[in-house]
Amino acid sequence: MKMLRSLGEIFEKQQKLIKITDKVQNLRENDSPGLRYLLALAHSEHEWLLPEGAPPYKIDPGAHGLTPSNLLREMRTLYIFLKGGNDTLTQMRREQLFQQLLERLHKTEAEMIIAVKDKKFVNKYRVPKNIVNDAFPGLLDQPVSVKFHR
Repeated sequence: MKMLRSLGEIFEKQQKLIKITDKVQNLRENDSPGLRYLLALAHSEHEWLLPEGAPPYKIDPGAHGLTPSNLLREMRTLYIFLKGGNDTLTQMRREQLFQQLLERLHKTEAEMIIAVKDKKFVNKYRVPKNIVNDAFPGLLDQPVSVKFHR
């Protein structure tokens, strides 16, 4: 049985890979609904209802797997930070929930979600459109739902 790697581990490796074929292979080997959603969200035009940059939060010092949560588990909560997801929240509450989310995640995954929000993920983690299209043909052609569906 294949061990599921965290999104943080997958994209730390992605940053180090040089060849396009290796980058595509890394994504394919770690295929999951969460990975596909994150890639689609990173390439989408969805508007995040949060200020740019990282809010003040306590960085989790734990090693991978020892943190209270992980990005795959928290994927279903991201909609509350996107326009059209939960527009009834006050801005203060939304920012508070985002800070709490970041504090539950390993620091690499917290950095990843901040990069997605700030539209810097694609370059930072070396996943341009052509690599995503090679790994998962048609993924970026479909509209991205605000809510994550397994």
